[in-house]
Amino acid sequence: KDNHFDVVIIGGGVVGCAIARELSKYKVSVAVLEKEDDVGWGISCRNSGVVHAGFNNKPGTLMAQFCVEGNKSFAELCNQLDVPYKKIGKLVVAKKKEEVIDLKNLKEQGNTNGVNNLQIISLNEIKRLEPNLSGIAALYSPETAITSPYLLTIALAENALDNGVKFFLNTKVKNITRLNNSYFKITTNQGEFTFSYVINSAGFYANKIARMT
Repeated sequence: KDNHFDVVIIGGGVVGCAIARELSKYKVSVAVLEKEDDVGWGISCRNSGVVHAGFNNKPGTLMAQFCVEGNKSFAELCNQLDVPYKKIGKLVVAKKKEEVIDLKNLKEQGNTNGVNNLQIISLNEIKRLEPNLSGIAALYSPETAITSPYLLTIALAENALDNGVKFFLNTKVKNITRLNNSYFKITTNQGEFTFSYVINSAGFYANKIARMT
């Protein structure tokens, strides 16, 4: 059937398109269903574009693990896709003496998570990095970077498309039902799709999609 796939990904944001690109490396049929006119029109295009180092996340959580791993792999990903990427660093500034303790706690948390090169720096070092900042100390994270989330989403989608992934735009999911032990059915405003596996990357609407299953 034209609308049967091994995997259906709901949501064509940066996460959905990254998953689609990764799955396109394997012998599986993949479809991405996106309710907007193009990919990356939801939360992804409104993202700040910061590639966080991972010191803010609670140790032992998946968020902490994936943030650090993702940060370390991002430069190569952007290089492969010819997407802008710049490691600009980040400063968390303490303006009062008691806030320096918070910086030390953040640094310790980052070290536990595996973040590289975190430093507590003095006012003189702060001024060298950013003359317009005031404060008494700062946590400096040189591994923090920025990219363009919209351009990244487009590049991921184009690469996945070149590798055989099918994209269905203006396709809003209405319902998900189980057909048997092997297959499910998605009903959309553009017709029905059958599949073996579904990946929910619907961003802001992920909870709504989850309730359908």
